[in-house]
Amino acid sequence: MKPSRLVVPLVSALVIAATSLVPDRREREEARFVPLVAVDEAGLVVRPDGTKSQLTALSLVDARHGELLFARVRGRWRCVTYFMAPADAGRITQLVNAIVDEKALDATPARDVEAWIAQFGLDDASAEHVVLRGPDALKPEANGDVLAEVVIGSGGTVRRATGAGDARRVEDEVLRSSARLERFFEPPVTVDPNTLPPLVSARVVPEDWVGFQSGLEHVFVDRADGTGFELQRVVDPATPTGLTAWDLRESADEPWRRAHPVLSTGYTLFLGRTPVVRALDPRTVPRSVTDTPAARITLVSAAKDVVELLVGEVDAFGVRLVVNLDTQAAYELAPEPSRLVLPSVAMLEKPGAEIPWDPYLH
Repeated sequence: MKPSRLVVPLVSALVIAATSLVPDRREREEARFVPLVAVDEAGLVVRPDGTKSQLTALSLVDARHGELLFARVRGRWRCVTYFMAPADAGRITQLVNAIVDEKALDATPARDVEAWIAQFGLDDASAEHVVLRGPDALKPEANGDVLAEVVIGSGGTVRRATGAGDARRVEDEVLRSSARLERFFEPPVTVDPNTLPPLVSARVVPEDWVGFQSGLEHVFVDRADGTGFELQRVVDPATPTGLTAWDLRESADEPWRRAHPVLSTGYTLFLGRTPVVRALDPRTVPRSVTDTPAARITLVSAAKDVVELLVGEVDAFGVRLVVNLDTQAAYELAPEPSRLVLPSVAMLEKPGAEIPWDPYLH
């Protein structure tokens, strides 16, 4: 029996319908990978016109935060649009390296590009954006000094863009990236809840303080009522591995005595990791904090680098304000860090059931 003459047209119609649902891809002999940003051997970003510039600023742009502008100010990263708060320099370095090192797979279809862009949220309204900026980023006449831009969609998709304002151009492309750039839009995670935006340092003393390179040597805690204490790092071969020996005294007239190595090490580490709830406009800090603080904490490194912290009184909710005089940044601390930042001497000498600073040291 001969096959029905209607079968062939029906099968053909099904094939045509099925293939019409799958966007055609450009014919390639092999997969094509493209860099997200062009850089030279020295790490300078190559602009579309071939000129090269140092990356000194960047922006995160999304619907939730608008634009967060980060720039190097006197050699340190700051969030210009968030009270000039110190940024997490390590995270910024990770983000820049992720973009510079990435070669994304070109998955651009031969047709229906706009449909794919909409499907993956790569349009300007839906996407997240990382904008790399040059040395003139803060000059109004430079229009942000855009070096390059990465538009981030869902499912690991990205697009490239260049220029700013009327000269801005976004590539008609869909690239597959393994860099997971969307993770850099997540706020920092701390033990206590915070309201910090992405890439902002979550610590009173930011991670890039130069004193951390040589390590703390002295800590002075001076309360407004005249009490306080001083810690001095000492060399003690008997100190267990992973701990530091600290001598303690409550005034310059008293002899030094040995603090408990676990408790004193925990406190000095905590001072370098004290988390914040949010940054404040320094102009809104009450004069009672800046002129007559409840306490001053001074950190001195082995290389004699100094950070001084002005600590306010605890309010009715257990919260303190702290001003870092090195960075000129003001912060709000949650109740537990507010308590731990000004310990009693007994907390450095008498071990209890647990180490109070331990949750903040991991």
